[in-house]
Amino acid sequence: MDRFQYYREQITHALRELVEWGERKKEAEQHMAKLRQLIVANANMLPENERGIFIKQAEQSVPSGFTDNIRHLFRVHFPDGLTPVKLRDELVKAGIDLSSQSNPLASIHSVVRRLLESGEIEPNGNVDFGGYRWKQTDDIEDSLRGALSPAMRQLARGARFPKKH
Repeated sequence: MDRFQYYREQITHALRELVEWGERKKEAEQHMAKLRQLIVANANMLPENERGIFIKQAEQSVPSGFTDNIRHLFRVHFPDGLTPVKLRDELVKAGIDLSSQSNPLASIHSVVRRLLESGEIEPNGNVDFGGYRWKQTDDIEDSLRGALSPAMRQLARGARFPKKH
């Protein structure tokens, strides 16, 4: 065993675990979305004075980070998509406080650019118009594409690098 083999094995193990946790996260997010839909559907059957309380609680259960909130909005609006301006309006409508942002639209554009670069969203229709939508994928490797180099993706799939002599 060369002196770097231990590190290669640690990286391989960590990459496999990263992929596994990514799959679990995706499953959890899908399950949470279904639960929110169930809550809203059942709340709509209640008297009006009770309905809003449950719907608000379901809406407040979405992730609290700025990027996570934007991801959530793209998922909710799939396949239609959103523009950065519409994202801002939806964040405000959802009760997200944007007052801490000196320029909310610039922050939204930065998040959108990162999500586009990582392959989580894609242009929706006319790119000049600025619309984007969530990119449906069942392949965890696609969602990690922006974060992993080709060599690391190879390791995540279980490939072994040749030993150096």
